[in-house]
Amino acid sequence: MKIKAIELIEFGIAKTDSDEQELSEGSIAGYFLRGEQIEFIRRTATIPAKKNLEFGIYYIVHGFDPNVQNELVQFSCRLIHPKMVHPETLEATTELTDFKS
Repeated sequence: MKIKAIELIEFGIAKTDSDEQELSEGSIAGYFLRGEQIEFIRRTATIPAKKNLEFGIYYIVHGFDPNVQNELVQFSCRLIHPKMVHPETLEATTELTDFKS
């Protein structure tokens, strides 16, 4: 599959239906929350620094071949943000990369 485009559908402050954690070395917290249902509460490019505030992005990958079932897609999603510091380890970062497959 060749990715033709990635369409940004929604972004901002969100609420998920579960607290299921997917481990990720790309995240300062060490995980991402992956819910089956995500409700975007407010579209904003500025996320307030509040403990336990959920935020996210929703996008669609275009380029799938409709004649191929279970087509595998691999890509990385790089997010650049203001400096964030993990409260326990004091590790700081200004970006994260999430690898998808």
